[in-house]
Amino acid sequence: MLRVVADAEGATSLAGVIGGMDSEVDDTTTDVVFEMAPWDPVTIRTAARRMAIRTDAGYRFERIVDPRTIDSAARRAVAMISELTGGETAEGVLSDGGELPTTEQISVRPSRCRDVLGIEISGAEVADLLRGHEVEVEQTSDDALRCVPPTFRPDLTREIDLIEEVARTHGYDNIPMADKIAIRVTHPQESERARRELGAVLTGLGFWEAVAFSFVGPEHAEPWYAEGLEQARVDDDRRGAEPTLRPSVIPSLLQCRKHNAAAQVHVDGGVRLYELSATFAQTPEHKSVERRTLTMLMDVEGVAPGKMPKPEQLQSAVRAIRGAVEHAVAAMAGPARTITVVPAAPACSGWDAAGHGRVKADGQELGVFGIVGEHARKLAGLDEHVVAAELDLDALLGLYPPRGKVEALPAFPAIERDLSLILDEAVPWAKVVDLIESAEPAHFDGIDFVGTFRGKQVGAGKKSLTARLRFRLDSGTLRHEDVDPQVERVVQLATEKLGATLRA
Repeated sequence: MLRVVADAEGATSLAGVIGGMDSEVDDTTTDVVFEMAPWDPVTIRTAARRMAIRTDAGYRFERIVDPRTIDSAARRAVAMISELTGGETAEGVLSDGGELPTTEQISVRPSRCRDVLGIEISGAEVADLLRGHEVEVEQTSDDALRCVPPTFRPDLTREIDLIEEVARTHGYDNIPMADKIAIRVTHPQESERARRELGAVLTGLGFWEAVAFSFVGPEHAEPWYAEGLEQARVDDDRRGAEPTLRPSVIPSLLQCRKHNAAAQVHVDGGVRLYELSATFAQTPEHKSVERRTLTMLMDVEGVAPGKMPKPEQLQSAVRAIRGAVEHAVAAMAGPARTITVVPAAPACSGWDAAGHGRVKADGQELGVFGIVGEHARKLAGLDEHVVAAELDLDALLGLYPPRGKVEALPAFPAIERDLSLILDEAVPWAKVVDLIESAEPAHFDGIDFVGTFRGKQVGAGKKSLTARLRFRLDSGTLRHEDVDPQVERVVQLATEKLGATLRA
């Protein structure tokens, strides 16, 4: 992008880089208009390189000009020219632009300064050295200095920047260099241990790790943008047909799967790929949106390339990717956390709405999984049907280390009752669990999923879902007559709130 300074008739200069011929000053010039502006450094640098023009102005503006310094600099420049040339300064100033920025306060810890530099230096000495750079310093505690950099030092934004100024002013020669460096071996960070464990679990499930490029073609990226997000791309001819930073890793894994198919790779159970990587997008206001994700991709097993899968094959594949997701989450969170899967409409068109769900751990949103849509597969040139999952990596690793759950072994036997409920196809298992747990039946000790049956016997659009209810008494052995009223109450609630009927 090139910016110019223009009047009503046209451009008069390349903004921040060089003036135009119409505004050039020569021996006949008598009237001079001063124009002062703090140009965007990236824009100036880009324009100067693109036009192959290097000037003092461009050099200065590339290094940031704080807008708060413009007024005093402009007045001083006009005064000097008037004084040296005998000119006359016209009255008035035309000013336009946004509000002036404010300088953020930076907290500097003298103890941190000593640790970084490896020298003994007091808080008073640190404050004196910083004041020499016109930094406003106020001591707020024994180990905290509140600092406000001057307007002409926009490079000072962090504590470490001010520590660097202390080192430079104190003198690098006065900072001793140790003959030996003390190294202490520590355990890996929890995040690294979590990543290793995650990789081990996925490898054990038959997944191969992929490391794909972060750029894709715009057409491959388009199906994976949620509402309110758009492409983040680079203006670089070297990227050619792939200038877009990927908003999801799934397009990259689809390309990997395509190459596997071209090489006639066959794996028992289907090809399974995963990648830990970042994804990128931006808002319409050009605010960057970056996420780190765990992305998994697996084949729909038993389907020949180019053939349509049967509904039961798709269901099996969705259950398989769900199982992989639950294994990954359980490895990070442990058995003490409740993992919930909720059917949901996809946020972007890359997914098939017929099979899509969201994953939560103790109510915390972790990600999504489901069937990859036909349009996204065809864009990648992939005939194989696949399912995928995309989880928030930071949220997932944040669950680590897993929390164990230890309980005393029961002293008395339990009574188990299997309930086969005929429900609408859209009723999820989680809703059944919530209903039973919210009823709080007496002596209730847990619920397990047994299986799902679909067929002519239960009718179209219906399914028979079998749940195993467990009842136990801590102080003695339960009798069946103690459990019968609780089971009847559960069946009654399922009938009233879920429209269920009990299958004989």
